[in-house]
Amino acid sequence: LTLPVQRTIAAGGLKVINDLGGDPNSFEAGTVFQMQQPFVYEQGLPGMTQMYALYIINDDDEGNKRIESYDTNDLQVDISNALEECNNGKTTGEDSLQSALMQCVSSILYGGDVLSPSLTEKIFTKLWLDLSYWRICNAVEPAKPLRSIIITTGNTNTKAVDILRESPLVATVRQFLSPDQCQALLNDHTQKHELVTASVGTGGGKTSTSPGRETLTHNIFINWDQDNILSQTGSALFDLVSELLGTEVGYEAQEPINFLHYVKGYEYRPHQDGSGDKYNPKLLGKRVATTLVYCEAAIKGGATVFPQGNPPLRFQPANAGDLLFFEYAPNPMLQTHAACPVLQGEKSTFTQWYRLGVTPTIPWDNFEDWGKFPNPYSRSRWKGPRYTYGKQQQQTDPILEEEEA
Repeated sequence: LTLPVQRTIAAGGLKVINDLGGDPNSFEAGTVFQMQQPFVYEQGLPGMTQMYALYIINDDDEGNKRIESYDTNDLQVDISNALEECNNGKTTGEDSLQSALMQCVSSILYGGDVLSPSLTEKIFTKLWLDLSYWRICNAVEPAKPLRSIIITTGNTNTKAVDILRESPLVATVRQFLSPDQCQALLNDHTQKHELVTASVGTGGGKTSTSPGRETLTHNIFINWDQDNILSQTGSALFDLVSELLGTEVGYEAQEPINFLHYVKGYEYRPHQDGSGDKYNPKLLGKRVATTLVYCEAAIKGGATVFPQGNPPLRFQPANAGDLLFFEYAPNPMLQTHAACPVLQGEKSTFTQWYRLGVTPTIPWDNFEDWGKFPNPYSRSRWKGPRYTYGKQQQQTDPILEEEEA
């Protein structure tokens, strides 16, 4: 998927289908403008994400018609920036105030009187859900640690873990990876020109794209036979999560790392990653936890939020290499989370989901009805030190020993 895509409005007659202005002297439906030159603009998004496109036609200094184009994500970001000015820093309040705030936004947006307050509110609701969600993403203060613990594992080394919520557990490790390690991952194991629109599992052996998941992605399978930045990061992640879950999580046969790349306006609407529970054998093989390593942090926006909590929780990555962990049990609903729209800059995350009970002979995709995900490195095994929860680091590999036996 190549971004952005160039679009062209050919020279000649441009018919205005619907005028959105509030000025009674503004252009009316059916008006035709003669353009002397083609108008070329960039559309940075796949078509499925485009709900609105706005073209503002003005006269330039020489009396020629000038067209400015705004796609859906331009509108999403521009409305947010105007609302930030109108909101006056409020973090809570009745959603009934939304209409009054939209009047303020309408008076600011694109110089005012371009979109009516009612249309502004309609677009806002489509793109931001509601005022409460916008405030969680943009106005609520990022969560502060309740307490900190020190974890030392074989491949993770010593890390300070900040607990953001006790139950279900949400925690962060600031700069889990160094900026150099992040850059090495991005350089050696991601190809932005090969990214595709992210999809979700739909059952029936299938996955599909969704307007609620507006991001670019590709899966990264770890070759455990190689000792490189990818396998080192993977082993460190699994060691850390074993400690946080209080049970050993195997390295091999897990889902691939899911690389996600967000540009302006990209987001992932509120969703749950899974509902697995380490104490429930009936859910063996299901996802029990998630980590995200942020190797590019957005300049503005792009927070990960948990809107269901009281209070809701907002995590804002500050540096390349920051990690967020969350377990689903005992209340998966509270771990409903979202990737808020990126307002400025770009964001890249390496997402790993964790499952108990998967083995090289019974890999993760046996536990889902999403179809098969062939792993080119399914026979690879980590040869380095293997940390075992509650025990000293092992130099031998129990999986290899079992296979040899």
